[in-house]
Amino acid sequence: MLNTRGVVNETPILGIDECLNNETHIGAMATRLVKTGVVLHSEPPWYSYRRTGAGEMILALGNSVTQSAMVPDTGKRIAGASWPDENVVGKFLCNFLAADRLCLLTQNTKKDVDGLWQILENEVRPMLEALTPKRLGLLILAQKPPATLEQYARAVEARLTTRPAVLPGYLWELLP
Repeated sequence: MLNTRGVVNETPILGIDECLNNETHIGAMATRLVKTGVVLHSEPPWYSYRRTGAGEMILALGNSVTQSAMVPDTGKRIAGASWPDENVVGKFLCNFLAADRLCLLTQNTKKDVDGLWQILENEVRPMLEALTPKRLGLLILAQKPPATLEQYARAVEARLTTRPAVLPGYLWELLP
């Protein structure tokens, strides 16, 4: 399939991890990147767990939930509930079906067992590096402590607009 896919689209899809759920700096930066064509679109690669007034649990993409005729009670976010890292990775990598390059933003730099870094480094990286032709690319831009969200958003925007955004293969970078 990679050999017959057509022209490589180097414009990445931007994923914003749950820990960076911030409209003031991260959301505004993502909007600018989409409007200027630096990224195809941005998305949350996670779901939030919510509980309705009737006690039902629902999943909502990211943190954006809009009431509608089909979902009149969007419920409240369940404190402490988090989408598992393996699901974040799996959901985000599905974007390779539509795009050749992906960029994931995260604050998660922990190297915990079954955590984001371990999954990406030990499972995803070897697969991307083994692929032929060298077409798909995944760039992870992690926030380097103690950078503020404002500093990090500026660094991400500069990184994605001043050089080829995402090259084929796998790269993890820490940004201030």
